[in-house]
Amino acid sequence: MRSQWTTKRRLRHFCRSEAGSFTVEASLVLPVIFLCTVAILFFCLFMYQKAALFHSAAVSADRTAAHWDNSYKDPISGAYPLDKNDGLYWRVFNDQASDLLGLLGLGNPAVVALPAEASAKGSGPVRKLTQAAQWLPETLEGELSYSNRGLDRTVQVKLGHALKIPSIVQNWFAMERAAGASSAQVTDPVEWIRAIDLTRSYLGRIKGKISTEDVKKSWPESVPDPPKLDFNSEKEASEYLRELVNGKSVRIDTNTVGKYRIIDALDRDGVAHEVKYNVNYKDAKDQIKKDVELMERGEVKGVVWHFFRINKKGRNDLTPALRKELEQNGIVVIIHN
Repeated sequence: MRSQWTTKRRLRHFCRSEAGSFTVEASLVLPVIFLCTVAILFFCLFMYQKAALFHSAAVSADRTAAHWDNSYKDPISGAYPLDKNDGLYWRVFNDQASDLLGLLGLGNPAVVALPAEASAKGSGPVRKLTQAAQWLPETLEGELSYSNRGLDRTVQVKLGHALKIPSIVQNWFAMERAAGASSAQVTDPVEWIRAIDLTRSYLGRIKGKISTEDVKKSWPESVPDPPKLDFNSEKEASEYLRELVNGKSVRIDTNTVGKYRIIDALDRDGVAHEVKYNVNYKDAKDQIKKDVELMERGEVKGVVWHFFRINKKGRNDLTPALRKELEQNGIVVIIHN
């Protein structure tokens, strides 16, 4: 009897005692805290990878849109050679203008899938998107696209890659991939300002000058062909050009080739006009180098070469090779009848 009473007493004391309760409670709570901590860590890792993708997409879209006006620009710095450009009418013929049909449910945007090929030919949207894609890591997947809907010209970048976390965690949270997307509007402030300034200048001169009735009365039944400009020498052509552009002949020192450059007619806007009657191709190449130097130094704002018809031959001396070289160096070519 005494031994049974002692046993019951000890059991009652053990049940009422709080010794070791902290260890028991900790062993029950610790797995839950550990799982919550691991979940928070991997969620932060997922958000970091998603934010990194969004950052890459945003930077790529902004740079591509900012450098869209010239496919020869460096995708990062925007620098480009002076003689490299997409031509005067690239906005009309080489800017996915057919995508304007997208307003009617037709037309397709230009798309480049990642990873992109090493290079693309031409100077259109596909080449520009491909150049931008070369600076993205090869491990990324997705696409770069460009759509042109008139005033709404948009570059869109969509990126994605597999999450760099254990597969068991991916199964827990049903997260296998991280994705990020961004878009940027293509703006052309220089062209916009130029168009507005040109419109304002001519509207101010035309407005109120002549009425519609006067125009109808003065309009001839047939418009005669413009008279042909026949000059017997380059001197005569130079005098005509100076009067035409209201310019004067000037001499500017040069460092690249020779000691100086004689400009046939420098107008009030700082544009140099050169008369070409009989062309010496060796001298023409030296003059091109001088003109490029003057434009780089800011001595002139631009250069225009005027080719006049040779009276005896009935033609001008402009060859396709010379014209190409002039256009590559940013020199405007005008042919007079």
